[in-house]
Amino acid sequence: MKPLFYVAGPYSHKDAEVQHDRGKKHCEITCMLLKNGHLVYSPIAETMNLSEYGDMKGNWETWREKDIRQLDVCDEIIVLTLDGWKESIGTRAEIKHSIKNNKTINLYYPEVDVFFSVPNHTVLRELGVDTEDELND
Repeated sequence: MKPLFYVAGPYSHKDAEVQHDRGKKHCEITCMLLKNGHLVYSPIAETMNLSEYGDMKGNWETWREKDIRQLDVCDEIIVLTLDGWKESIGTRAEIKHSIKNNKTINLYYPEVDVFFSVPNHTVLRELGVDTEDELND
């Protein structure tokens, strides 16, 4: 059976244009993964439309509980290494949850269009911490 991937990455930003561009990139990468035969759930691709058309906030606090439940269903996580991914509160929380629940973590580098599985210590080092407990919840 194919794994179900959860797509994580930064979205919220004080500059509306940056936030829009991040959302567009999430959608483009999710579509590319789907077209290549992967099973994918992208919370940003879903909730950015709900935020826009349902007048809901597009931040981590609004979607945290729902996103974590969806992440629990997925087998692996793909982290989009878009500008700001290391600082993103939501992305860091999703990585922490993935590590604590033994999910395979993949980093996706859009500039070279590749994703690959990385050990937890590599992801933590990229984020500038030694343990997942140093990441926010």
